[in-house]
Amino acid sequence: MKLVLQKEYWFACQQACIAMLAGVELKEVIDLVGPEILTLERRDKCHAYFGLVKPATGKFVHVLGGNYGYNLSELMKEHDTWLCYVYDWVDDTYAHNVIIHEGSLYDPRDGIDPEWPWSRFIRQADAYTLKTN
Repeated sequence: MKLVLQKEYWFACQQACIAMLAGVELKEVIDLVGPEILTLERRDKCHAYFGLVKPATGKFVHVLGGNYGYNLSELMKEHDTWLCYVYDWVDDTYAHNVIIHEGSLYDPRDGIDPEWPWSRFIRQADAYTLKTN
């Protein structure tokens, strides 16, 4: 998977993750839905447009870590690729999207395997298959 950085688009982490999953440039996703935070409707439009699908056995995991659901290691054993929604333990107003792919974390803001997201709480994750050209 190719890392896509959100660069000057402060609120486009979702678009950057979709671009990574779809194997396209960030501009293509932004041209489709804009650089703002995506509504569920616009996110679903992107997923459909780029042919991104969840595996039949994929689970949407609502809570990770602690005594709830899965930990990251368990998730990575189940599927190669996860779209994750990150929330800060201290500041719950902070939200961010990252991808876990083949054991590495792809952060559209901080690069591949930055230190901080692994120590933060990933509240939701959804398995996806990558688009094959």
